[in-house]
Amino acid sequence: MVDQFTRDLIQRHEGRRAHVYMDTANHPTVGVGFNLDRADARTKLTAVGADYDAVRAGNADLTNTQIDRLFTDDLSAADTNSRQVVSTFDALPARKKSVVTDMMFNLGRAKFSQFVNLINALEQHNYASAADEMENSAWYTQVGGRGTEDVAIMREPV
Repeated sequence: MVDQFTRDLIQRHEGRRAHVYMDTANHPTVGVGFNLDRADARTKLTAVGADYDAVRAGNADLTNTQIDRLFTDDLSAADTNSRQVVSTFDALPARKKSVVTDMMFNLGRAKFSQFVNLINALEQHNYASAADEMENSAWYTQVGGRGTEDVAIMREPV
């Protein structure tokens, strides 16, 4: 179960838009970071009652309810993946879990899993080292304020 702090953190970092826009990687995106190029995008939008083609073309917007349902599903997947990739996830302090879930939401499981040194530091509860690993990555330079905030949270005393 994802707490409100994590939901708010990710939504602040991703933004929330009913109308399609191009993300920083030039992918059409809608809602809370919902990439319309992903393999399951058509199925997911149809499941919430949206017309994928119309949304992608910019001819239809999502409702708040549709955005919330897509976000909740993606948040649940990020939480599940975080628990599977970081073996000590459930033992992490709440705000450290939020950072891991935020990174997982942003990067996806395959890319997050490449942060081997970060994962090892988390599993050893070495949060200073984890923050260093985050800060010394291409991800950190690419995500701007998200990286700065996530590293600051990771550096907070336990």
